[in-house]
Amino acid sequence: MKRQSAAGLDISPAAWLRVHRLIESKRSKRVEKAIYPAWDGISFSARFALSRTRSSEFQQLVKLCRFSGEGPCQQTGASCRAGRTIDAVAVRAQSAGLREGPSVMKIKILAALSIFVFGGNAYAQLTSRSGTGATPASLTPVRDQFRSDLGGGTTAGANGSYGGLRREVNWDGVPASLSAPNSFPADFFNLTSPRGLVVATPGTGFQVSGAVGGTAAINFGNFNAGYTFQPFSAQRMFTAVGSNAFDVYFFVPGTSVAAVVDGFGAVFEDVDQSNTTSVQFFDVAGANLGTYFVPSLSGGLSFLGAYTSNGKPKIARVRITDGNAVIGASDNGAGSDIVVNDDFIYGEPVDILFADGFE
Repeated sequence: MKRQSAAGLDISPAAWLRVHRLIESKRSKRVEKAIYPAWDGISFSARFALSRTRSSEFQQLVKLCRFSGEGPCQQTGASCRAGRTIDAVAVRAQSAGLREGPSVMKIKILAALSIFVFGGNAYAQLTSRSGTGATPASLTPVRDQFRSDLGGGTTAGANGSYGGLRREVNWDGVPASLSAPNSFPADFFNLTSPRGLVVATPGTGFQVSGAVGGTAAINFGNFNAGYTFQPFSAQRMFTAVGSNAFDVYFFVPGTSVAAVVDGFGAVFEDVDQSNTTSVQFFDVAGANLGTYFVPSLSGGLSFLGAYTSNGKPKIARVRITDGNAVIGASDNGAGSDIVVNDDFIYGEPVDILFADGFE
């Protein structure tokens, strides 16, 4: 069925089914412990109706909410967005033949549950950490402090996992065939090297810089031979192409299941101007959780990261704006600030359905 663009629910069928299976398998006291403590305003009768929703009714709702485009986010955005209104769900349910009364009420409750789970807390508090360094060694302490903020220790496991608490991407393992002058796949760190990270840009794509002995010059010299970026972790760095902005989305590693994290940070190279390079954090409903400017140090290295103060995963998307100009052959005009990126550090991606404590 085609996706309906009216102000109705916009959640993938797979996500709805996970909600329903949770309810069906964890009724009564187990449901009370897992779901209802956060729902102080819901009556006992409504809670009971929620736990008794019939599969046949739920399947009809799934058919109503089915839409094309489910899967990893494309350049224009991510799947599995939260619903806009609960009442619109009831209208669509009635149009499909579900009777007025308890059946529709149950669907309204399920819609509210999904919005509660998917929408999270738009007012989640973030704590930021930032710093600069003239050399990689001098920036390492702030990087290490952010590692400690997220947890996971210092020993890397498979696919950039640290103790199941955080992930890291340093770009240095990207093969030459996917490095400059070639384009870098946006989903490489979710599908090829499954770390739950997908990037998107309004530009034309991405590149990872060349390495010594490769076909392209180091430091993005294939764009401009005058670049002198200093990598944090040698040798490769990362940039968007055709734009100085890009988004980072999170998924359960190796899957198309949308996820959230409890923190994200990145290393930036050659931030010349203050209050220009920035990192914005968004929850699953698109609410801005905070915007932070990356500290400047011309020719040096900068770090900016933020994490949820309560430790709960709430961050669904990160928007990075690098400098004020697009990387290229003729970008060194007066006042231009070209910035590229190195290491990404972020919390372990958690299925948005379970981010608020579901087990």
